[in-house]
Amino acid sequence: MDAIERAARFYDCKTRAVMTACDDVAHLSATARQALERDGLTLE
Repeated sequence: MDAIERAARFYDCKTRAVMTACDDVAHLSATARQALERDGLTLE
């Protein structure tokens, strides 16, 4: 919850902070999935 409060102060709007966070999570999730599904990925 502290992260949302900090983002709300940055954006000067709690709704915009939450919406931005949701967009960021979707982007990070897609990027992580691409990285994990690439050929040649090793466990090391």
